[in-house]
Amino acid sequence: PTATSAASGPEQRQTFAPAGVARRPIEVRLVWATDKGTPRLAWNVNVDLLATPDWLNIRVDAATGRVLGQDNWTVYEKAEHLATVPARQPVAARAGLARAPQALRPASPKGIKNTLAVTPASYRVVPFPYERPDVTTPRLDTNPWLRAGAGNPVTAYGWHFDGTTDYTYTRGNNVWAYKDTLNTDVPSLAYSTFSTGTSGSLLFDDIPDFTKVPTLGKNRRAAVTNLFYWNNLMHDVMYQYGFTEASGNFQASNLGRGGVGGDYVYAEAQDGGGTNNANFATPPDGTGGRMQMYLFTGITPTYYINVTAPAAVAGNYVAVESGFSTANKLADRGPISGQLALSADAGNLACNSSSVPLTGKIAVLYRGTCSFAPKVKNAQLAGATAVIVINNVAGAPIVMGGTDNTITIPAVMISQADGATLVAQINNGVQATLPKPTATGPQLDGDYDSGVMSHEYGHGISTRLTGGGTNTSCLYNAEQAGEGWSDYFALMMTTDWTTAQTTDGTKARPVGTYVNGQAPTASGIRRYPYSTSLSVNPLTYADMATSTEVHNIGEIWCATLWDMTWNIIQQQGAIEPNLYASAGTGGNAVALSLVMQGLKLQPCQPGFLDGRDAILAADSLLYGGQYHCAIWSAFARRGMGFSAKEGASTSATDQTVAYDQPGVTLRKHTTPLVGNQFTITLSASCDCQPTSPVSITDQLPAGLQYVSSTGGTLNGNTVTFTGLGFTKGQQRTFQIVAQTAPGAGCAIAVPVNDDRETNTTGGFTPAVVTAGGGAAWAPTTARAHSGTTSWATSDPSAGSDVTLTSAPFTPTGFSLLSFYHFFSTESTYDGGLVGISVNNGAWQDAATYFLQNGYNSVFATGTTSAGKPCFSGLSSKLSGAAAFQQSVLNLTSFSGQSIRVRFQFQSDAVNDYGALPGWFIDDILVQNGCGGLQQVQLLNSANTATASYAQATLLTAPVTLTSWTGTISTDWFTAGNWSAGVPTSALDATIPGSAPFMPLISAGAAVAKSLTIISGATLSMTGGTLDEQGNWTNNGTFTATGGTVQLGGTAGSQIVGSSTTRFWNLTTSGNAVGLSTSAGFSLQRLLLTNTNLSTNDNPVLLESNATGTAMIA
Repeated sequence: PTATSAASGPEQRQTFAPAGVARRPIEVRLVWATDKGTPRLAWNVNVDLLATPDWLNIRVDAATGRVLGQDNWTVYEKAEHLATVPARQPVAARAGLARAPQALRPASPKGIKNTLAVTPASYRVVPFPYERPDVTTPRLDTNPWLRAGAGNPVTAYGWHFDGTTDYTYTRGNNVWAYKDTLNTDVPSLAYSTFSTGTSGSLLFDDIPDFTKVPTLGKNRRAAVTNLFYWNNLMHDVMYQYGFTEASGNFQASNLGRGGVGGDYVYAEAQDGGGTNNANFATPPDGTGGRMQMYLFTGITPTYYINVTAPAAVAGNYVAVESGFSTANKLADRGPISGQLALSADAGNLACNSSSVPLTGKIAVLYRGTCSFAPKVKNAQLAGATAVIVINNVAGAPIVMGGTDNTITIPAVMISQADGATLVAQINNGVQATLPKPTATGPQLDGDYDSGVMSHEYGHGISTRLTGGGTNTSCLYNAEQAGEGWSDYFALMMTTDWTTAQTTDGTKARPVGTYVNGQAPTASGIRRYPYSTSLSVNPLTYADMATSTEVHNIGEIWCATLWDMTWNIIQQQGAIEPNLYASAGTGGNAVALSLVMQGLKLQPCQPGFLDGRDAILAADSLLYGGQYHCAIWSAFARRGMGFSAKEGASTSATDQTVAYDQPGVTLRKHTTPLVGNQFTITLSASCDCQPTSPVSITDQLPAGLQYVSSTGGTLNGNTVTFTGLGFTKGQQRTFQIVAQTAPGAGCAIAVPVNDDRETNTTGGFTPAVVTAGGGAAWAPTTARAHSGTTSWATSDPSAGSDVTLTSAPFTPTGFSLLSFYHFFSTESTYDGGLVGISVNNGAWQDAATYFLQNGYNSVFATGTTSAGKPCFSGLSSKLSGAAAFQQSVLNLTSFSGQSIRVRFQFQSDAVNDYGALPGWFIDDILVQNGCGGLQQVQLLNSANTATASYAQATLLTAPVTLTSWTGTISTDWFTAGNWSAGVPTSALDATIPGSAPFMPLISAGAAVAKSLTIISGATLSMTGGTLDEQGNWTNNGTFTATGGTVQLGGTAGSQIVGSSTTRFWNLTTSGNAVGLSTSAGFSLQRLLLTNTNLSTNDNPVLLESNATGTAMIA
């Protein structure tokens, strides 16, 4: 079929024409599928077949093209099924929850009706993307799953079918929502909201009355509906960005798309386990998540005193009632009216008795000097009916503290400014009333705060994507951003992207204003609203150490992601109005894609800089690094710049803050080179911040001879590229041509070569140091880098210590150990070590000998090897050979000694995941030979090294001859035209007559040791020079219409061969040149003799024609 759209987005979605087999375009996308228990990257081919009702998803292995399986989106009418809820396992952890988790018990099935697989449904809700019911009145939203687009994977079952049962209440494939005011943590049909529609159309149309308590029947039913609606929205939107079945999302049925099903969300409305809170529990994939939404304290109206006279000060004044007595409350004593009178004592403070009676008056006095309760008590003793205290500092009034229940007259505080206004008129008979306070309003229902619900669901997303769906214990370290991701999801879900402008980033975006009883523009439940303006939200990485509460930590992360989103929007100059369109090019869709993919790429227990680097990696994978400067700008601005240091992700107080962006960076080429002819590549790029010119140096090891370079200079054995300027985003590559020097290099000996197939040299022996359930090392076909077999040991849920040890061998000369490996273990608690023993002595760790891909983690406290570096966690999310990484160690320091190498795997007593694949090792190779390390450095303008790496280079014996192949072109200087590279002063060159292209020198400086032109071959020269260091043998044709041939060199040259050579210009230099062929040579222009030229009585012809005459100088 013909492609109708280009591949795009995290899953490389692409459509193809129906081509007579389908009703609509065929859609393909990348998914993870299982093949006999092994995850495989596959293409999911979605075909709505033309001739049948079937709508198939066919999964095809992306590497081999083999069909792995298929499922059918078409659900046929079937007999009525009873709905049951499986018993749930205890939940490991709950975000923000104080009480212990409980298992969910089965519920009795009731109220199931036989309806269509995808039954139309309408819900009265706060509709997407709006945030609160007092701003957006709940209204009906019909078939909201179709917001994803007809045919989208999330529409297959709608919201009320789970592949088995059609539900007529707030339950479906993604979520079961119900009220849990009794705090039972048990799903209940009785507390679910049922449809009041017909059998063919569901209707959830309870109209809430927010002037009444939220537990009122219709309010409760409406709240459950709204909770159901927003959980499904989160499922559907985030599915588009990669939170799919294979990634561990929440679904009862996974429709054969990978992952583990049976884990829809249990969403509990008006939970009785507390107030003013919400939480989400995320067990591993296969066990349902749980969201608990609570009721929040109702709104307490602002209290005012009312001044009625004189007219100049009449009006309402904000006041705050005292808190030091239970016997003086205005709710019981008010209203109280009267004339204001200042307490008659020093400073009007009422710290002493008033010198004049205050009988029947409302006493006015100032804060300060003595406590509140004695002041009011003195006024009460003087006969006052009430007290107004004036604040002695600017700002709002406060609650007056203390304890004295003998005080029975009401007391309030007003601000300093309001007090000055009233005192200025007090001699004019100020009249005031202290009214009864208005009662606190009904509790507010968290089930109506869209941002809070989105936030809680976000915990399930970040927890399952970090470390994978089976590993939900990766976000419990100190410097983790779980609260930040959740706030970010809330912002993305409650922004109206259809009306948003590209300049809206500076607007204040608070979170949780509704549940906090605030106006939409108030600060919400965070310290600052989110905004790209630092004057609105000034938080940076530097603020983490001063306030390590998890929400405060998360605020910094969300502020950075929000900055990044608007940076990308600005770069794109566009917003995607439809948030479901994950493949859209609007900056908001791009940013959300990066955040979601970053969650998948980051390590277990990530710190902020781990998360930053994962987003940068996601940009490279998804968009070719197109947005990396927008990303760096956001992170640098909030203190997570290029020079920042994370410290330990288990600490929230050891960061090093930096606000710089990356300048010129050095790409590290660390894969060992082997051979005698090399084109060495050095690469650097300028990311986002141009710098002064830099230099790159490469110190060549002994025996590696410099031949040429693209702009470098040789000083001793160091090649230097100086004065390198870079523009923003520019990448530059430099090359050095080098070869094994004469007399250097040697054959490579291989004392160890074990790939578990044709090569098994090395004598590796498994052993069990500590038994406990761990499997000894053994060959396996489960994974391999080459062939089908590797060494492996699994990661058990038991304490174990197993080793794989080589037989003794002796490194000689320059010696390298390399191996390919993949590991998937419980992070920091289980992992692998590499050890070396000399002469059967004590084992020493190999950490300091790694040249490439050394240890990635450290064993946790309490483990057998606590504090030691190790290989732990997940090394790669790729599959097949691509999942293996190569590690290289330098064994040269052990040259001449008998050593053994040991691979050791240790696990502690408990594995939170039951068991994990463990450690796989393949292609173990030891190479002994000649060579050394290239030391590459990047130097700044002050000549200080800012980056470096070492590249191992094994030198084989030098090549002495290169033959022209002419397979590419006529260009002498193209290495691919020669069998062993372009000729050098150390390489003899031969030109045979059978090449498809014959060589041409038109410019430049060619060089060769000796040159032989074989019969039938032609060498043409129209310009440039050819420096011939040895003999010139011409048995073919040399055609020169320009250029200069130089003979002589360091050892002298002889002109030989059966053909007469017709030079254009000839120069002799160095040692003597002899003409040793009777064919002789002729000269067309100039013979420059800087050394002896012996003709040996052979002919030399000086040509003359209309265009010129040959001369000798």
